[in-house]
Amino acid sequence: MEVKKESKITQSVNRAVFAQEDRIVDYSDENIQLINTLAKVPLSRDEVYIRSMWLCNDIIDSYFSRFNEKTLRVIANKMSGVPVLVGHDKSMLPIGRFFKAEVVKREDGHEWVRAWFYWPKNMDHSEDLEKGIASGLYAECSISWAYTKTVCSICGQDIRKCEHVPGKTYIANEEAKLCWYETDGITDVLEASFVYKGGQVGTSIAEEMHPHKEASEERLMFEKFKLLKPAKSASITNEYYDPKQIPEMRGNYFVEPKYDGIRITIHKNGDDIRVFTAGFKEVQGRLPRIRQEMKDIAINDCILDGELVKTKGHSRLDYRDVVRYLNSKEENDFNLYIKVFDLIWLGEDLRSLPLEERRSKLEASFPGTQHVNIVRYTRSVGEDIINAVKMTSSREGAMIKDMTGTYNEAEKVYKLKHYLEVDVLVRKVTPVTNGYVYDCAFGSKESPVGIGSTLTTRVVAQEGDILRVRVRSIEKIDDVFVWTEPTALDKREDKENPDPQPVIDRISQRSVLDEDRTKWTTAFINSLPNGSFACVERAYTAGKTADKNCRHLPFKDKAGKVDLPHLRNAFARVNQIKPVYKGDGAESKETLVARAQSTLNKYRNLLNSGRFALYDAWEGKESFHVLLLPDMEKLKLPKVLSNSLLCRPFIQEIGVRSRLVDEGECQNIEANRFYLKGRSLNGEYVMTKVRIAGTDCCLLKQG
Repeated sequence: MEVKKESKITQSVNRAVFAQEDRIVDYSDENIQLINTLAKVPLSRDEVYIRSMWLCNDIIDSYFSRFNEKTLRVIANKMSGVPVLVGHDKSMLPIGRFFKAEVVKREDGHEWVRAWFYWPKNMDHSEDLEKGIASGLYAECSISWAYTKTVCSICGQDIRKCEHVPGKTYIANEEAKLCWYETDGITDVLEASFVYKGGQVGTSIAEEMHPHKEASEERLMFEKFKLLKPAKSASITNEYYDPKQIPEMRGNYFVEPKYDGIRITIHKNGDDIRVFTAGFKEVQGRLPRIRQEMKDIAINDCILDGELVKTKGHSRLDYRDVVRYLNSKEENDFNLYIKVFDLIWLGEDLRSLPLEERRSKLEASFPGTQHVNIVRYTRSVGEDIINAVKMTSSREGAMIKDMTGTYNEAEKVYKLKHYLEVDVLVRKVTPVTNGYVYDCAFGSKESPVGIGSTLTTRVVAQEGDILRVRVRSIEKIDDVFVWTEPTALDKREDKENPDPQPVIDRISQRSVLDEDRTKWTTAFINSLPNGSFACVERAYTAGKTADKNCRHLPFKDKAGKVDLPHLRNAFARVNQIKPVYKGDGAESKETLVARAQSTLNKYRNLLNSGRFALYDAWEGKESFHVLLLPDMEKLKLPKVLSNSLLCRPFIQEIGVRSRLVDEGECQNIEANRFYLKGRSLNGEYVMTKVRIAGTDCCLLKQG
């Protein structure tokens, strides 16, 4: 994304891209010999075109970065074999290749990298490329590289980690100093592209190298636009899991539905359209319809912030379908849409403006397209925020944004999530049959706090990665956090740290609200009979020890009733049992695990229960409920709920014209009999199949 406001120091060099000093192109034997070190078959001077570019220099550019002479020489040394692309589109094959480069001191007194490239004459459109360069039509370029270090001119630290912002002026030693940074530690030159306008002498950003970040001025500029997300730190979080948790608010807010897609930004500068993920990966090549639609709108210089979602019919699919499409070879992008909720650039930086003003500019300037449109929202005062959330919330949840907040004020953004999800650090990977089990922690990489292992999953991750895990609950038992049914969803490419403890506390509070049962303290667990545990060491039952820790994995209460969250936890942690008694006749870990598994397997059918969800839905003028039960088809219920409900099959997807109104635990008792624990549906239900007017239906009766 190019910035049109240029610093004075770069205006004089921004146009000089293709070398013009040598009007006669150098087809020397030396150059042909260098080209043939790259070619698979020998090429003669009559079979190739040769041109050169001025790629980059040591001047502070319009994004307040520069290369030093040492770095320029590293770039020049790495240029041989680097591909020439168009518009940084890495989904297309190269149109040329560099074969040599050198650092040259020009008349302006600055060091420049000059690089020579070639392309065969017998390729399609090769003559058109030559004519475009010769005529000045193709006049500018942009380079991509991988780097490890960016040095702040004010403090000497990495600019990505220090508090200074490039382009701002700071007082140091009673002197005003402009902040800029030096890019150093170049590990690779990835490509150079023809672009419609370069930044300095054309530098851009790329994000493909691992473990190093890839950069160019466009993406480095983008990197400074840190995506606005709810505040989340070691001491506070603005994420909530139940409307009851939302604090009392004052002022005016936008309430938006939360979408289950991937966060993106659209950068438009004329016909140069780039779409970046939160991890700075370019994906516009996978979105040709969206790219063309953005080219056709009147705005020439903007950055839009939004969510990329995928639909099927009138229903939205989840983020995994979006990721699956982006990583596939599928060509049909018709069902992909971008929901835009912010404008952070419109010819100038808008991040310092309040959200209400940014939203006003967005609505006034952006007309929307078939596949890119502004998110719907509700205006609300703080006192009525809960009702606004209920009206606007999607099945995923809702976003609450203070209208006075700037793009940098994360503390003025709030998120309500209907699903309990946590980002955790992978501490250990255990390969098992059909997948992997991950030992995980929250807190921080420096001070991780263990929370347990995931269920078996096919998600692939390594130690140190961040996983997104969906849980049934998180409970605090004897000052230790324990999760139940931890299902790994995906590896978070856009996150470097796990969720802090306030997030875990918030989920734990939601779990208490959901379960509404006696807190299983140490004293309560110690008071349970032996039959409440999955396994009791024989030394304890024989009286050889009084250590109650010899009783492993409680899952029944005092009355012998199975507690479903603790049953799930027992299944998840059964392989972590360790013998407590070490004296004569002590049992091995394998023996205890086998005995616990034997006990727990008798209750495995209860885990086929899971949770139910009840939605308000409507088609045309008809409104009704849709009930989702575990491992069953969706059922269409009357709008008015009663103790006896006639249910019909509902074959459509739950989508835009619906909202979640109730959810809770669904526990199987026996065939066609189950227990629902929610707000609207609460109690024991019996389902009887009936046939009405030739349609298979069922009667759902409470009692």
